[in-house]
Amino acid sequence: VPVLALVIDRAQATMSATLLEAGVFLAGSAGALLVARARAAMHRGLASAAPAAGVAGASSIKAITRCSPPIVLSGPVSKGFGRGGKLLGCPTANLDEAALGSKLDTIETGVYFGWAKLEGTVYKMVTSVGWNPTFHNDKKTVEPHILHEFKADFYGKPLSIVLSGRLRPELEFKSMEELISAIDNDKAVALEALATGAYDADCASL
Repeated sequence: VPVLALVIDRAQATMSATLLEAGVFLAGSAGALLVARARAAMHRGLASAAPAAGVAGASSIKAITRCSPPIVLSGPVSKGFGRGGKLLGCPTANLDEAALGSKLDTIETGVYFGWAKLEGTVYKMVTSVGWNPTFHNDKKTVEPHILHEFKADFYGKPLSIVLSGRLRPELEFKSMEELISAIDNDKAVALEALATGAYDADCASL
């Protein structure tokens, strides 16, 4: 809608000026994340009348495909591409591809949710499986985002995850704002689904 586009453009300009005056523009990826998240949040606020499906690549609890049986993966946590936390605000605990072996090839790409077990504790998580088409990766990866804030890294620690359901397919996004909005929605839908108790039994697989 032209009027909405004009409002968004003007709001972005106002937001940029406000951030600049406040002195909170940051260099590099931190600054990019700040601006992208602010723009994504602002867009969602201005277009709040639109349904969740209006977000590019949005998933919903009704669109979940249950994994039957649940898919269990385990291996040491390896260093990823370094953009999950820095660029997207979504740090990941990537599973070592060598430890996954040929099982990785059998899993359909997409965004999943379920449970993760680290050092004896079980957490809720959402996971990307695939090639990250927005970034054109040259290898297939499993990138769990554990829905818990940790004070320290745990590279090399053994991690087990169970994929309870598939939220959506992999998609190539046109902007960081679109990608961040989709990631935020994935996490919200995952938490909503896991809160129902319908997937609690999957924890026994860990």
